[in-house]
Parts: sequence; structure tokens; C-alpha cells
Amino acid sequence: MPNGNRAEVQLAVKKSSFYLKITLQIMLLIIIFSGYLFNTENKISRVENKSIKAVIVSIPKKDQCYQSVKLKDRQTDQYYLASWYGCDVPTLEPGEIWQFKLKLKPIYNLNNPGGFDFSSWAEHNHIQATASILKGEQIGFDTSFNSFFLIQQSKAYARLKSHGLSDNLTEVLAALSLGVKQGLTYDVRQWFVLTGTGHLLAISGLHMALIAGFLYVIFLVFFRFFSGIFLYHCSYELALFFSCGVLFFYTCLVGAPVPTVRAFIMFSLLSLSFILKRKLYFYYQWWFSAMLILFFQPEMIFSVGFWFSFLAVLFLYLISTKVISPLKKWQQYFLSQWLLGFMLFPLSLYCFSQFSLSGLIVNLIAIPWVGFVVLPLSLVLQLLEFYQVNIAFLWQLISLVGNFLLVFLNFFSKFKFFVFYHHSDLISLGIAFIGIFIFVYMKKIKFKIAAFVCFLPLFFSSSSVAKNSFTLTALNVGQGLSVVVRTEHHTLVYDTGEKFISGSDMGQRVILPYLHYLGLNQVDKLIISHGDNDHSGGAYTLQQYAKVKKVLTSVPEKFSQFQAPVSFCKKGQRWQWDGVLFEILYPDKEHYYLNNDSSCVLKVTARNKSALLVGDIEALAEKNLVKLTAKKTLLA
Repeated sequence: MPNGNRAEVQLAVKKSSFYLKITLQIMLLIIIFSGYLFNTENKISRVENKSIKAVIVSIPKKDQCYQSVKLKDRQTDQYYLASWYGCDVPTLEPGEIWQFKLKLKPIYNLNNPGGFDFSSWAEHNHIQATASILKGEQIGFDTSFNSFFLIQQSKAYARLKSHGLSDNLTEVLAALSLGVKQGLTYDVRQWFVLTGTGHLLAISGLHMALIAGFLYVIFLVFFRFFSGIFLYHCSYELALFFSCGVLFFYTCLVGAPVPTVRAFIMFSLLSLSFILKRKLYFYYQWWFSAMLILFFQPEMIFSVGFWFSFLAVLFLYLISTKVISPLKKWQQYFLSQWLLGFMLFPLSLYCFSQFSLSGLIVNLIAIPWVGFVVLPLSLVLQLLEFYQVNIAFLWQLISLVGNFLLVFLNFFSKFKFFVFYHHSDLISLGIAFIGIFIFVYMKKIKFKIAAFVCFLPLFFSSSSVAKNSFTLTALNVGQGLSVVVRTEHHTLVYDTGEKFISGSDMGQRVILPYLHYLGLNQVDKLIISHGDNDHSGGAYTLQQYAKVKKVLTSVPEKFSQFQAPVSFCKKGQRWQWDGVLFEILYPDKEHYYLNNDSSCVLKVTARNKSALLVGDIEALAEKNLVKLTAKKTLLA
């Protein structure tokens, strides 16, 4: 072909590629807005009792006297997150149809900065209300497509739990191979979070690539050597086709979370391009996957998991093709992990107010250990269990390698000084993404340095407190109390909210996220006014995952296992932080062990303001407090 014609063809290809990209972006925006335009889900706006015929559409989270499950009303197709309390109530199982009497409650957020957005989570999961089950009776079984896969997932989970592995390892393997995360404790989740390996619990590209590769080899061997001459010449295409089919089954089995669906769509498109012998660019796979997911679930545009999944795979592609391609393989592996951490750093600060520096090292070991040892063993055992084949040696091996992973993560999670806490705003996030663009596409070293300069706004803070002043934040913990008092260089937490029968507490849900939002993980003084659950329930979580220097309480014997020193709060204690005076006004030695009436009373005084925190004191304590302060005034 003459050079002139070749140049014209290349120009035409570039133009068509540009127009296709623009078209894809416009289609993506149309899909998002049209999805919200036709989204007519009705949420419950008031408390009401209702009798419904419902199917169980999730694997229940169970405790001895508690069950939490997602229900689907068969008449209205509305979803409810229901709890059933009682030690003698029937056990719920996926796919069962029940006649329930429910007490429905509206969905609401606690709306604390940095806290969990329950309303958004409920919207992503199409939940219209929370509910308490008042009574129920099973009336049948559901035979729908969704229930079939849910039942298979539940059976696989039950088989896994029956093999005597440690509870923590069982739940981690269930999350890795089956997408079941209900049983993961807060402590185990924190091992992954604090080491920057939380992405391993999501069934995404690593899992799907491993399974796809294994399936492709199995089907290729079958079609080339066992299917005869008629299928020999199309064995590659058939291997890809059947691999996609099994991957679709697996995607449905694990509940079709966004990272899994994205990986499945991208692999299917890649397989299709190979079968049709057409080149398919990565960007088209990436955009089409996003469009397809948002077409069916447009609300996912506001999901943190959606953004992390799509940006992580995009960044990995840019790193491998634009930055590290000239390097040796071992250099590419190390550098790709570090650069990916660098690129996800802004999003981590914006969404979670924290970033694990130890993850830059831990991931180098944890990713191959999970990807090439733990996960393959887990999947093979799941497959053998499906065919009722039990090989004791393999279960011993998975116990050994799995527990090594947990011990490894637990060890590194204790180095909390490796975790950086700070919250960045949306503008800083945008500037940082501009820096990432410069780093990837600009070749000169001065532009690479400029990319790091774009990260500086991430570290700016607007939450500082002036000297001789304090800020007081009363956190919304529902029933109960939790207050954070900050001076220029110190932090005090007064009460910690309640602990729930499900095992979680307000330390996990509210207090720690708020402290991390402020860039803090240290509490100079924790005051627990009295021993009631709605005031002290989050204390153990707080002292375990934040650096608590000292504890004052009216019931020190209840917190004898704390690492920090614990002592009585008593009248006359006073200290000064950064020009702000703190005083314990009550109780005195004569008024301990009176339950609410022994609550620690704290007064905080600055030059132009003061605050009084009184716990749950009642009439008796109020009279005693007036007498004590009156005596103090007379003596003065």
C-alpha cells in the first residue's frame, strides 16, 4: 500500500476510535441519568406492622439468639433487611418461603462524618426498610433462578464449615471462594484493612483470571485430545466459549458482586474478540463493562466498590503499558504494586480516611500467596466437596497455608504506626488524579515530579483547633451517648455508645471512623461515665484499635482488661490541655456504685465557653452535685 494511502487509513482509524470513545461516554451518561429517572423504588417512611409472604434471598447472619436476613416480598417485590431475635425461634434458610408478621422501620443514617452510609448501602442493595420479625411460619420453597444459585452457595458454605477448620479461617475461605462475608468478625476484617489487603476479600480479577486460566487449559486439553478430529480445529474457540459459560455460573454462585461481574464481562469480551479474530482495545472492554453494570444498576455510580474496582484495573493497565513495560519481569512485579498503591492513595483517603503503608510490602507476599496457594486449594476443595470427595491431606494443607496467611496479616496489623489517617476533600482528590494523569502520560522527569506536587493538597487539614479553645462534637449513636472533645493537641472521648447483640458496636460504626476522619487514632483520655451498655459498649473496640492513654470511669472493675491504666473518676480531678481546663465535678467517694447516679460529670472550660457532660445522672445525683458545687462556691 502506498505511504499516502496508509497514512489516510491510519488517520481514519484514529478518527473512528475517537468518535467511538465519545459515543461510549455519552451512552454512559445517558444510562446513568435514565436509570435514575425511571427508578421508582418506594421506601418506608414510618413505622408500621405488616404481614407478608416473603422469600429468604440471602444467607442469614446467625448468632445464638439472633438472625439477620434479607427478605423479598413476593407480592410487591420489595426487599427488607430483617432481624429475628430469640433463642428458640426457627432457623431461616435461603430459598424458603415464609409467612411473616413484620414491624417495618424507615431507613435512616446516623450522619456522623466518616461514618458508614447505611442509607446509600441500602439503596445499592434495593432495600426499602429494616424490619423486626414478630412471628413467622414456613410455607414452601422458592424455585426461581436466583434462589437456585443462593441455595447452592449456602450448601457450599455449610460444607466448608463442616470440616473443622478454625472459625476465622473458615470465614476467610468462604469470602475468598464463595463471596460469603457475613461471618467475618470485625477483628479479622481489620487484619485485612490495616495491612492494605482488603481487596483480596473481593472476588475480582485475580480470582477470575486464575479460574479462567484453569478452565481454559482443561477444556483445551479435552477438545484437542478427546473430542475427535471434528472439533480439533476449533478447540481454542470452544475452550474459551465453555470457560465463559462456567465463569458465568461461578459469577451467579458468588452473588454477582460488581468486581466479579466486571471481571466476567471483560474476560467474555476478550474471548469474543479472539473467537472473531478481531482486536479489542482495553478501553472498550473497560467502558462497555461499566455501561453494562450501570445500565442494570445505575445507583452503583455512587458505590465505593464500583470506583475501586474499575479504577484499580485501569491503573494496572496504564502502569503495565505506559510506565514499567521496558523493565524486567521481577522489577515490573514490585513496581506495579507500589505504583498501584500510589494511584489508589487519594481515593483511599477520600473514601476511608486511611491508607496502610505496610500494604506496600505486605501485598508483595499476600497477593501471590493467596492467588497461587490459598485460593487454588480452596477452589479445588470446593469442587471435590461438590462431588463428595474428601481428601484429608488437602484439608490439612489448606489449614496450614491459610492459618499462615492469617498469622502473617495479624502480625503486621499490630504495627498501627504504618497506617496513615487523614480525610481529603473532593477538590484535593481531583487535583491528585490530574497528578496521576501527568505521571502516566508525561515522559520528562520534571513532569513526573510535578505529579507528586499534585498530591500535596491531600495532606491539607481544615480541622485544627485554636489554642485556648476546644471543639465538642456529640456523635449520633442512637440510644446512648458519645462525645468527642478536642483541643489544639489533645483528644478526649466521653462515653462510647452501645454494643449490639449482633456483635458490632458504636466504637466500630461511629467513633473510630470519626476519629480517622479527623486524622486521629489517639485518645489522650477516655471517660466512661458509668457501666450501662449504651454508654460503654464501644469501649473495648476503641481501646483495641486506637491508642488510648488513660481511662477514667465510675466502674473501673468492668474494664480491668484494658491495656491503658484505668482509675476512678472522682470529684476534684482536674487537668489543663492547651489552655483549656477539664474538671471532674462528680461523683465524690460517698457516691460510687449508684448506677446512673454515679456517672462521671465533666466540665470543660475555655476563655469564652464551657460545657458540662453529665452522663445519665438522675435526681439524686443532681441534688448531690448542686450541694458539692455550692460548698465549693462558699469556700471560694
